[in-house]
Amino acid sequence: MFHIKTYNSELMKSIKTLFILILFILIYTGVFAQGINFSKGKFGDVMNEAKAKKKIVMIDFFTDWCHWCKVLDEKVYSNPQVAAFANDKQVNWKIDAEKGEGIDLAKKYNVSGYPTILFLSADGAEVDRIVGYMPADEFLSLIKEYNDGKNTFGSFDNALKKNPDDPKANFLMGKKIFDNGDNEGAMKYFEKTIKLDPDNKSEVADDAAYYMALSKGEEDAVRMFLLYYPKSNCAKNARIFLLESSFQNLEGAGTDALAGADGDYQKLFAEYGNTDKEIRESYGNYLITYSLKLMNDELSTKEQKLEGIEIAKKSLDYLPTGIGQEGWVWYYIADTYRKSGDFVNAEDAIAKAIGYDKENKLFDDLKEKITKKEKE
Repeated sequence: MFHIKTYNSELMKSIKTLFILILFILIYTGVFAQGINFSKGKFGDVMNEAKAKKKIVMIDFFTDWCHWCKVLDEKVYSNPQVAAFANDKQVNWKIDAEKGEGIDLAKKYNVSGYPTILFLSADGAEVDRIVGYMPADEFLSLIKEYNDGKNTFGSFDNALKKNPDDPKANFLMGKKIFDNGDNEGAMKYFEKTIKLDPDNKSEVADDAAYYMALSKGEEDAVRMFLLYYPKSNCAKNARIFLLESSFQNLEGAGTDALAGADGDYQKLFAEYGNTDKEIRESYGNYLITYSLKLMNDELSTKEQKLEGIEIAKKSLDYLPTGIGQEGWVWYYIADTYRKSGDFVNAEDAIAKAIGYDKENKLFDDLKEKITKKEKE
């Protein structure tokens, strides 16, 4: 009996040790990760919590209809690294900007686009904000800076107080305001940057000129920027802007006009490399725009529609992954196959679309049509 008890005791110890090890691995790999813990209660409760814990507050302003708000929940807030940092360093709270006290808070903090993620000190002063969707790695990098007080409104404001005539400080403040959606408010800082440094010795006056041109949203203004600053580090993005404006303006034109933009993108790739992130994303958007033109145009022949499908598939090699675009590409491919009577390929394509978004009603509706072999 003694030996049996000893054996069972050692066995139980081994099982317990193994269980703890497995539990640690599961937690470390994020299997048990619950994402960011968002506080309950009202705004006042959250601010009192922040004061007690001496932390900044992250407020996610969302709406029911905001697609990117949902993607933010799924792809960013559930990220183990983002969640670990946010839960440790911040008080986190979500509020519907169109309901209850969210309406007044959105007005108070001038929130108009969604998602907007606001960062406040414990006394309610704005530290900074993130407007729109941002991938998890970039989001984490930015909230770490905000918690450290780096690259924030406050840090740029302090730099300007120390030296109001510093071109770089003026540019950085303008860029921060521009990134947060206030183009008009950014203009005075960009103008002052150029006025203080007409010869671009600070190497930011050209950047300021680019963002001024971009704020106007006019192709001629961007072309003028390229004329004055052909070697600027913003020249690539300026050329991308012109290309995007060109093919977007041609959406109502013939397919030949849209096809011509491909050569311009190949020139950009040749100059900046095939791995350039900004060019690849822009080219992917061009490809899907061109493919939709071919697939949806009533004047397109069957051959052109099939060409559109192949171009749409090609776009998947360039568009950013993990933010829901892939599902929509496969949805349009499936619908084109269905309309042409190719239900076998349509069924395969819609299955891929649903694989990316299992809760999309439009995807389910199209699957039902395909299953019933409804051809338009």
